[in-house]
Amino acid sequence: MKSTKRDNLSFRDWLKLSDKERTRVQRSWNPYAGEGEQIVRAAQRRFKKKFGGSRDVTNISYGVYHGGDWVISVTLKVGYRVTIPKTFLGIWVVKLYGGISSWLKRKLQRVYGGDVKQFVESEIEEFARCFNFTDAPRGREWLVNFVNEHR
Repeated sequence: MKSTKRDNLSFRDWLKLSDKERTRVQRSWNPYAGEGEQIVRAAQRRFKKKFGGSRDVTNISYGVYHGGDWVISVTLKVGYRVTIPKTFLGIWVVKLYGGISSWLKRKLQRVYGGDVKQFVESEIEEFARCFNFTDAPRGREWLVNFVNEHR
């Protein structure tokens, strides 16, 4: 690859890079100084076109994650049924959760009669997948509160 200035790389040029080259360029960016933002913003817009139409996606934005890496941030409802990639066009994707998908809300009412504790206990695998928690007792307590807030 020819030498590319990190501050004047176009999105069109970015798309031509290999994953390895994109990683190298990203490592040279200082996101806190805004380096790479135009590329991340363009990637976020494409991501939004591709995934933003799902009912389970409530927000798509971009920003700087802990440690100074650009990310595309996706807010999903727990129980989402859309496949979200770990990276998109070379930019990391971070999943956040806000709310509960409509099919899980219906299940809470129809199957569990609104009994949140029974619902959480029975659907613990789904919640654990979304929230990636391993401390089951604390996780269950937190989930009961989460479901009560978002039902």
